[in-house]
Amino acid sequence: LGQHPDVFICPVKEPAFFAYEGKPDHPSVRQMPSIRTRLADYEALFAGVSGETAVGEVSPQYLEHAVPEVIGRIQRYLDSPRLIGIIRHPLDRAYSLFNMHVRSGVRPGDSDFATIIRRELACRARGEDPDDPAVELAYSIADRAQLYLEAFPRDHLAFLLYDDLFADSAAFMRRVFAFLGVDPDHAIDTSFRLNRAGKHRSRILTALLE
Repeated sequence: LGQHPDVFICPVKEPAFFAYEGKPDHPSVRQMPSIRTRLADYEALFAGVSGETAVGEVSPQYLEHAVPEVIGRIQRYLDSPRLIGIIRHPLDRAYSLFNMHVRSGVRPGDSDFATIIRRELACRARGEDPDDPAVELAYSIADRAQLYLEAFPRDHLAFLLYDDLFADSAAFMRRVFAFLGVDPDHAIDTSFRLNRAGKHRSRILTALLE
């Protein structure tokens, strides 16, 4: 996004201010130095704005932890924002989170993803909360997206598929730029590859990347 001359993207990924305002002691804040909990600190991230048409940031927490409190902050601080949610296959998302925990040391390196999934599914089938819900398999995009659909005009929301980003990155970015109201045909480099450093990758995602 930041390659477009009419788009300014916050240089810090996942400031997540609207999810954690006023919560400096939240465990996620302690684990992620990128998170901003004070308005002044959040606004400082945009000091480099110089007249761009679209100004924004990237924080998946706004969809992952979508609750009325988070949406209310967005409405309070931003005037007619345009919001983009990129939707992943639930299994790929769970596997990605599992790998992140392995790489960061939250889980042992010999953890078995399949065992964790089977245990979580068994707990949910019994109507119990999983004893190890870290992969968040039951994460419901539809429920969270509905909260945004009820709070913002439909033409200010774009829910896009993660798979489409890899199937045709150029077309995906043209759609994003058009949604943001900037020149959709501005040429950018779409040759990036995500998850280069990850040792693990789901078979579904591997099929998309290789």
